[in-house]
Amino acid sequence: MNRILGIWRTLGPGILLAATSVGASHLVLAPRAGMLHGAALLWLVLVSHVIKYPAFELGPRYAMATGESLLSGYSRVRLRWPLYLFALFTVAQGVGVAVAVVSIAASVLAVSFGQWPAFWIALGFQPVSFWGILVATACVALIVVGRYPGMDLVNRVMMLVLVAITLVAFFVRMPEPGVWKHLVIPAVPTGSVVLVAAILGWMPTGVDVSIWHSMWALEKKGIWTGDTRDGDGSPIPGRKALLDMRVGYGISIVLGVVCYTLGMQIVADRPPDGARVAASISDAYVGALGAWSFPVFMVAAFCAMFSTAYVVMDGFPRTLSEALRLLVPSKRETQGLWKAPYYALLGIVWLAVIPVLLFVPKPVLLLKIAAVLGFLIAPLYYALNIWCAVRDIPDGPLRPGRVFIVLSVVGAALMLLASGLFIWSQFL
Repeated sequence: MNRILGIWRTLGPGILLAATSVGASHLVLAPRAGMLHGAALLWLVLVSHVIKYPAFELGPRYAMATGESLLSGYSRVRLRWPLYLFALFTVAQGVGVAVAVVSIAASVLAVSFGQWPAFWIALGFQPVSFWGILVATACVALIVVGRYPGMDLVNRVMMLVLVAITLVAFFVRMPEPGVWKHLVIPAVPTGSVVLVAAILGWMPTGVDVSIWHSMWALEKKGIWTGDTRDGDGSPIPGRKALLDMRVGYGISIVLGVVCYTLGMQIVADRPPDGARVAASISDAYVGALGAWSFPVFMVAAFCAMFSTAYVVMDGFPRTLSEALRLLVPSKRETQGLWKAPYYALLGIVWLAVIPVLLFVPKPVLLLKIAAVLGFLIAPLYYALNIWCAVRDIPDGPLRPGRVFIVLSVVGAALMLLASGLFIWSQFL
């Protein structure tokens, strides 16, 4: 048992990536696509994972090989313009993403507790905004007092519960064999362009999370150093890091496909938003497993979304403060978190989230806006990750080979092409 607990505590960034991904993209966007368009968009789950995979693997590769985050690599570009753009995009995207994931967590609570509290309804606000403010405040409080690790264990257990009941529901009501052809047959149904962009932007998650991933890998580097050895007994740095990354990514692909097919079973008179998001998704579980699965799904889904909200509200200020540190000459050589801007940015995110929750309590709308923003800036981060890897990773087992680089360039080009087609179709 102690060995199992030890492995559980040392789960690496790849598992963290899976935990971060199993949230809005899997619980909202994938089921929504299945509900609205049947199996037609199933290919998106696979394609989005495949073309973005190199961008995410470059995060731990770079960190393990250089001992620095990708942001440090960005800072070596002439005039440091990627850091300025990163700071700008992080400010623009950070609030939107935080509001989106907090709103989804709030919709679960709103369904669970019904039309409550009465005084909030009387003021003309929706329950989602009330619960969203509480969720956002709880995340900030846990970050400030540093009491998240204890709750993190509960969230990991609930994520396993969510994965388990999702897989059981899938096997109870498996799709017809003809559905699987849509994994490899692309189609873009009428009216689905924005949803397609949202899924490409946030399935499994935004490419900017590769930067977070490199920072997570640095925290685990001491555990992974010398963890595997070649034939002569010498350590092979980073092999466990890449294996961990691939396991987490594989979990995300399987769950993405499963959640999509569950969404195909949802019957709704109109596309859900607000509190109806969680209620409609729970219908797929109740239909497959029975009424007992409703409270189990709600608890597990809330824990998964709360964990995602916590990571997002911590991640954006953390990476932005790191970018600012690298831009300030007097702070550039210091190590560790630059706390003053971190807490200031955390407070700004929290204060910005509240009015949006009050006046735009529409989780799916907010989620799609945030995901589309991530989709549009993904090619830039993708290209920068490739450039940093080719320039800075020394020869050795962690330096990406020629085939990997070609696949990376193809993935970045496809993301750029998709972004251009989206802009052309929507605005030109």
